[in-house]
Amino acid sequence: MSQEQSQEVEFPVDCGLYPPEAVQAAAYRFTDRAYVRISRPKKGELLVKIKAKDGSLGERAKLSDEFWNELLHQALRQKISSRNRKLRELIVTKALISAREALAPERPEEPCAGLDQDLEREIEALVREIEKSEPGSDPLGVSVAWEQKYGAEPRP
Repeated sequence: MSQEQSQEVEFPVDCGLYPPEAVQAAAYRFTDRAYVRISRPKKGELLVKIKAKDGSLGERAKLSDEFWNELLHQALRQKISSRNRKLRELIVTKALISAREALAPERPEEPCAGLDQDLEREIEALVREIEKSEPGSDPLGVSVAWEQKYGAEPRP
């Protein structure tokens, strides 16, 4: 084993437990202080190799432990992101509708000149889909005014 390899820590990551995107995101977080290589030695597994940029042998275990923690963090972020996908789509759809109305307030029934017909139909389909979903569903209280939520007087 060469000196360079002894300064490197490597471990397999099961793609069934951790999506490849989470592995890449975790690896990216280490690029300021370590060299990270990801390979796919076999289907369903990634091999991660980490080497401290400063070359210290004491960093190996620390980098490995920190990488696993970051990998858990990134996998959870992806899971939450996929669960909140509909909410993000609703927010973007409402923003696009508001922009359309702001661009053509005198004739809101006509499509906005800045939007093509396919995009217009997609927005309308998303709005219909959202309107069919649970009426009044707002688990995070996004549609509640700040003053109502916290009981404070609005600023002048």
